[in-house]
Amino acid sequence: MNISISRKQFVGGFAAAFGGLVLPADAFGTGTPILKFGLVSDVHLGGEGKDADLERVLRFFDAQGVDAVMVTGDIAHTGLIKEFERFAAVWDKVFPGDCGADGRKIEKLFASGNHCIDGWDGRWKGWSEERLRAERFNYADNPQKTWQRLFHEDWHDIFVKHVKGVPFIGAQWKSQQAPFIKPPIAETVAKLAPTFDPKLPFFFFQHDAPAGTCFGPSGDADVTAALKPWANAVSISGHYHRSVVDDRNVWQGGFTAISAGCMHEASGGENYRNVNYYWHKPSRTKPMRTTEWIAKGGCCSVLEVFADHLVMHRRSIRMEEPLGEDWAIPLPAAYGKGFDFKLRSAAMAAPEFAAGAKVSAAFCPKGHAEQAKRYAGQACVAVDFPAAQTPRGVVHEYEVAARLQDGPEIVRTKVIPNGFGLNKTRMTVPGLCLFKTRELAGERPVVISVTARECFGKAGRPIASAPFSFSETAPLKAARKLVWSDEFDGGELDPKKWRFRATMNSTDCLYANDARTYEVKDSKLCLHVRPSPDPAKRCLLSRGVATHETMAFKYGYLEMRAKVPFKHGAWPSFWMTVPKQHQKCPWMSEVDIFEVFSSKDEVVANLHKWGWNAEKKKTDHVMLPGGEGFSQESRGYRFPDPEALNGAFHVYGFEWTPQAMSFYVDGMRYCSIPIDEAHDYSPKPLKGMAGHHDFHSVIFNNEVFTPGHGWMAKDSELKPEDLPIDYEIDWVRLYQKDGEEIRV
Repeated sequence: MNISISRKQFVGGFAAAFGGLVLPADAFGTGTPILKFGLVSDVHLGGEGKDADLERVLRFFDAQGVDAVMVTGDIAHTGLIKEFERFAAVWDKVFPGDCGADGRKIEKLFASGNHCIDGWDGRWKGWSEERLRAERFNYADNPQKTWQRLFHEDWHDIFVKHVKGVPFIGAQWKSQQAPFIKPPIAETVAKLAPTFDPKLPFFFFQHDAPAGTCFGPSGDADVTAALKPWANAVSISGHYHRSVVDDRNVWQGGFTAISAGCMHEASGGENYRNVNYYWHKPSRTKPMRTTEWIAKGGCCSVLEVFADHLVMHRRSIRMEEPLGEDWAIPLPAAYGKGFDFKLRSAAMAAPEFAAGAKVSAAFCPKGHAEQAKRYAGQACVAVDFPAAQTPRGVVHEYEVAARLQDGPEIVRTKVIPNGFGLNKTRMTVPGLCLFKTRELAGERPVVISVTARECFGKAGRPIASAPFSFSETAPLKAARKLVWSDEFDGGELDPKKWRFRATMNSTDCLYANDARTYEVKDSKLCLHVRPSPDPAKRCLLSRGVATHETMAFKYGYLEMRAKVPFKHGAWPSFWMTVPKQHQKCPWMSEVDIFEVFSSKDEVVANLHKWGWNAEKKKTDHVMLPGGEGFSQESRGYRFPDPEALNGAFHVYGFEWTPQAMSFYVDGMRYCSIPIDEAHDYSPKPLKGMAGHHDFHSVIFNNEVFTPGHGWMAKDSELKPEDLPIDYEIDWVRLYQKDGEEIRV
């Protein structure tokens, strides 16, 4: 592409002629740059394999004949001196004596980042003075000594260098940890900028980006304020791990801001489901690992500096190929021209899928090859879809959403395209998104849609799957036989299967087992809570309905279908305990298959131990599980459509094996609790897990929260307007295989 145009014409309308899009490198014609420098950020020399990438980058810079190399922070990964030593060793190997292969001098433009200075929270806790001084970079006088030893120059919080007459101001990472690092950015820029040639750009570089530029409001407001008066200022930063294929990596307003991208990995800025920022805790919950295509994507750039523009050449490190067209960045910066985000966003075309493109979903009961290591082998749902295309630039992200068929949305997430961070020609790889089974709806059909977006957020037309459902409980039943059930078809509660039992007792409620509190009607057992005829009692309800005297079982799959009350004050439950005649363990096991704690949309599973403590002369209690990974959220299932819950039946399942107890809603497992001895943490006299292997009987309660119970969930006390409360049970079925026992 050859374009001949004057500077005046360019400033007046060239950007508009290209629709506000990024300009091609030859927009200014040809010429010899004042200087050329290599640009890389976020090297993160902590894990294995990064040294080879760094050497590959530096040798590419050398081959391009650069005059300097800029590193905008995070040379190290964990703030250890040995990581800086690794960097220096690679540097000296490629540029011995700071010289290129042809003998030219290579200027070092190095800045530190948060990983260099701070490591991460708590890393240094418990380290001795001797070890801190020997290993930690930012300790005592280590920055000065290490910088001088490895890079042969003094360490300064902020410093100035000139490369072929062009000034560069560098700033180290601000640290609140001793030794404190506080670069005087505003003072330095205010002092030096007026002395620079206004016909040339000057550069400011550090790890964090100026606030309100490439990364929106995130970043360093001090830098923005300092550079805003200087249209010839160019800020270069790293820190956010964004790939340089993203059009937002160059911003222009009062000055120019450039994101250097990331050598360590190809993407960043958002917590995409299929990108594994392994040191960021929120991302560890994602069930999908980084794909091969993304992992290969780390990037670097070469910047050519001219008096009135910059040219940015972008490159994939491991694939060793250009990342799209080169960019020409006009100077000085101006609002409403060049790389102004509003112009470019308005001109971008939304990415689109090909005609007839479809989304497919598949249940993977034994896991998926793309799962992260901690999720390997766990059941999941894989959503596959084709790649979308865009006229220019790249597809920035896919938004994957699932909604109940004819119902509300239940989950929405984002994935980064396979091939993102690589040449656009490689971004034709089909997309993939993995969902944990509990994120969807099991046997309730959902429609899964995928929308493609460009980097400024413009979305194309979505494509969608056919209604999709799955069952994790079908194989559990198929492997067993139906050994006990009640379909409630007889019009009366079967005394051979059920007895009323005082399983719970509130002193301010009236209990009665008659037509006012329960009925068997339309092949359903209905448990009612009604206003009490006794003014001294809050309400009228039935005792627990239990199989203590008729049936107990050990291991198997138990399932029931019910319309459960999700109302304020309601405490319905489906649970089990050990009848006295079957109790072998000195303490009593309680298994709450689910409880509703006055919730509008959630059921929660719990395990308990109850036993007499002779020393304390009282009953001891422990609730399992305890410890990391078992919050109420992990033991609960929240329905996506609370408005419809009180009028809908759902299927609740419970699988019990010698190894674990697992809990299901609508064919979907939402919780699994180990019951082997290795997972016990109880104090004496409730030690061991034997009680969870005794024979258990089944109980239904339609209880409510009143002060007379002695315990209430928060903000759950029953009010008169909460009544009536109805709990309808359609059927109960127990399936067992050989080795799983029942006593009737």
